[in-house]
Amino acid sequence: KVGFNTPTGRIELWSNYYRNISLPELPYFEEPESQYSLPDLAEQYPYILTTGARNWPSFHSEHRQIPRLRAMRPDPLIEIHPETAAKEGVKEGDWVWVENHRGRCKRRVKIAPTLSDARLINTDHGWWLPEAPAAEADGLFGLWDMAVNNLIPWEAGKSGFGTNYRSLIATFYKAEDAQAHA
Repeated sequence: KVGFNTPTGRIELWSNYYRNISLPELPYFEEPESQYSLPDLAEQYPYILTTGARNWPSFHSEHRQIPRLRAMRPDPLIEIHPETAAKEGVKEGDWVWVENHRGRCKRRVKIAPTLSDARLINTDHGWWLPEAPAAEADGLFGLWDMAVNNLIPWEAGKSGFGTNYRSLIATFYKAEDAQAHA
């Protein structure tokens, strides 16, 4: 069939499909969760967290239990700009709690001079600890301490295509030794 994979077979500058299901048919901008859209929380959560980071040895939450792959990435990391790390008093390898108004999770610091803005912090997702006792608390292998999903809203966007995990407000602070993962 000649044409494009659209209902009309043509390039559509607006979405006929969206129009048919009563969604905005033209692209639009909506301020994501940020210090601008939530000014009441800006001082408490001054950093912009992205959680879409991927790493080679695992696929989402899979492969954490495979020793060879886990050895390549033994801990969940949070990338922090050197200026921010110095300001907050953390160094490479420290354990920190990453927190916002929804919850928190634990990460090991990786200093990342490649971050383009000192306000950005970046972490991977899908963490659980196969070595954690299954009988511990809820039997979910440390999930509630490690899951960055604790910080993400559980609501789909207007189109129903999922929640925003690329722009969240957050802060972080050094985990006490007793709380840090050994």
